[in-house]
Amino acid sequence: MEETNKPRLNILIKVPIIIISIVVLIIDYNQLVDYYTTVGNNGGISEYFKIAFSTSILRTSLLLIIPLSGVFINNKIGWLLVCSFYYFWLLFFIYFSISTELERDGTIVLVAGVIIISIFSLLLMNSYENSKLVYGIKRSDLLKTNIAASIIAIIEILLIVLLDFTKS
Repeated sequence: MEETNKPRLNILIKVPIIIISIVVLIIDYNQLVDYYTTVGNNGGISEYFKIAFSTSILRTSLLLIIPLSGVFINNKIGWLLVCSFYYFWLLFFIYFSISTELERDGTIVLVAGVIIISIFSLLLMNSYENSKLVYGIKRSDLLKTNIAASIIAIIEILLIVLLDFTKS
């Protein structure tokens, strides 16, 4: 049996992105079907495309294509896309906890859990075994790529906040 040099912990980083993408796609698809049946048009598949582009039902699924594509790319670009996903969750939940009053214990635990998981995933992404062996990023380039990934995440958060992407 041949042993590879790629660390097995890399799967802990990629699986949550795949699971979140699948769950969000299923939820968005169900919303699309519900909207389609509520409107009651019989235009076929062209009507689905009109609904998808005229409403914001599939917006989240389309945004998740970016980190999902990073899961399958094992170079610097893939690392950047995956890291920006975890920076996004980290910064978004920090922003969420600052901008809203966390009153319920369940919400506090959820926010703290997402922040801890994001930090843990970022530490795994920045480990030598993962960054060098899987993605081929030199130790000297890690700071620059981390800054670029966090800038991408900040831009995504600004788009959500300023353009109000959360409303349908």
